[in-house]
Amino acid sequence: MKHTNAKIIAVFLILISLISCSKDDEIIQEEAVNDKVNELIELKIDGKTYKSINNGTGLTLLGTNYQGSASISVKNGNIAEFFYDLKYIFTESGQLLSFELEETKYNAGNNILKIFKTPTYKPLNSFQINKFEINETSKKITIEFSGILNSTTNSQESRVIEGKIFHSFDAMSPWGRDYCYIKSNNSTSNYLSSYFQVLNNGTGNQNIDYVSGDGRNISIQLNQPLTNLMNLSFDENSTNNKVSYRKALSPYIINDSYLGSLHSQQQWQNFRTSGNLVVTNIYNGTKPGGGIHIKGIINLTVKDQNNNIIEIMELEFVTNN
Repeated sequence: MKHTNAKIIAVFLILISLISCSKDDEIIQEEAVNDKVNELIELKIDGKTYKSINNGTGLTLLGTNYQGSASISVKNGNIAEFFYDLKYIFTESGQLLSFELEETKYNAGNNILKIFKTPTYKPLNSFQINKFEINETSKKITIEFSGILNSTTNSQESRVIEGKIFHSFDAMSPWGRDYCYIKSNNSTSNYLSSYFQVLNNGTGNQNIDYVSGDGRNISIQLNQPLTNLMNLSFDENSTNNKVSYRKALSPYIINDSYLGSLHSQQQWQNFRTSGNLVVTNIYNGTKPGGGIHIKGIINLTVKDQNNNIIEIMELEFVTNN
């Protein structure tokens, strides 16, 4: 009986060893593939698949423009009758701000250009980033995405798209510092990127806007520079020096114009706000990008028009002055 048990244990150990070796081989093989592949782009557009491996089709990190976001542009080169250019604008953690497909088809010597995008103020309404990884040590980026992109000129035309990008890149610029972060919100859309700022030097009026992927818009509205207001309290009746809050409503506009200029074209649900804003730090040329940057905290109570409390949130923000 002892010999039988010994044999069973021996067989068991051999199986464990074989499974372990098999998994080790898989890991080694996967690492070998990753080392050899500097560029992998797979796209499925309306059911048709396009794939490129190490073809030098090109990925460019367009920089961070010090607005809390960065852009990636991917082109497939001029292949038979079809050319695509993808542009993905994202936050440091990969949260989606905008995704665009620029499509050129060649027909009898004529170039037909079409642009398809996520909604301007609510990209998460029809599109999602399923995976986002940046490894700044190995200088590789991985993105997987899926959703629907709509034409910027024809409301009846769209593209169903899914795919992944695996690519090597050179060193990235420092990330921008302009952002607004909802500290009390654990959702995937707690990050709002700065996209539009108006400073009227004649009157001193200053509007600082932030937008999130799920259609939130938070605006700091001032009648003087923010550096003059170290501690600001406001209520629902305040007309100046306040923080406003609203959400984009359907239909969501899709446009390739400058984001801030489209405020009036989008339908919004406005809310009543009260709270306070406290400036916690002022940076004077001590961070990438130079200039004066301001960091602060906003405690915000949001009510609907029937005086029901919708949200109570704490936000951390950074903006230039």
